[in-house]
Amino acid sequence: MPPPPRHHLLIRRSISTGELAYYLGFVPEQYVCSLNDLGKVAGARWAVEDDFQDSKQATALDGIQVRGYRAWKRHVTLVMAAYARLARRRRSPAGDGRITVPYRGGTEVPSTELKHTFQIAVPPQEVFAHLAEPSHYIGLSPLLVAVRDVRRSGNTVHYTAVERFRFLGVLRHDNIIDVTLVAAPDRLPHFAEISGEVRSPGRVRMSYRFAIDRHAAGSVVTDTLHLHTPPGLLRFAASQAGAVQQARARVLTARLAQPA
Repeated sequence: MPPPPRHHLLIRRSISTGELAYYLGFVPEQYVCSLNDLGKVAGARWAVEDDFQDSKQATALDGIQVRGYRAWKRHVTLVMAAYARLARRRRSPAGDGRITVPYRGGTEVPSTELKHTFQIAVPPQEVFAHLAEPSHYIGLSPLLVAVRDVRRSGNTVHYTAVERFRFLGVLRHDNIIDVTLVAAPDRLPHFAEISGEVRSPGRVRMSYRFAIDRHAAGSVVTDTLHLHTPPGLLRFAASQAGAVQQARARVLTARLAQPA
């Protein structure tokens, strides 16, 4: 009987976009690896990437420019120790489930809340179904041009979105953002909620929440954004987010008004 293979090629296809991802796996001689094992290992990388992203935001993992290994090791060791302490506090009974993010200077990150309420002449089930699908956000923001790498786990979805900025009609810049979406349909048909978090380069973070209430004429949607930025960026980021909020209400209303 031939020995089990030590090298594997795993191909994962997104069920929403059809996009393919490729993984090359290596298995030591003394182990036998099934397809299920390979899938679990490939999926585990998202937790690692989330930890790296959190540690960059919360404890400045990427906030260093050095030439020597010793200086790099000291910084990374202290950063990871601080992040481990924050993670432990988050998991403790006294924690609120979140890692609070101070600015690197030690002060609190500037933040603001934006809220916009509007009505749509369709029931909450239809509004919820539309907002629970990541691909539907293309066009809801004038800047959002692509959604990719969608990973689903129960009612939680992680995906990558692409915002496209144009300057002088010629120059183009794509802003890659990480998005988490949590769908809560438990109280339908009377109420539903979509919430999550957006992480952008430049240490700009935004939590969002769509509260969808049943109304005599259809649904009332309350779109709430909580924005966190480094000092000096809050006014600009809030003006952009407010414009997107207004545009999103108009586009969503027009979309759902069209017959299926």
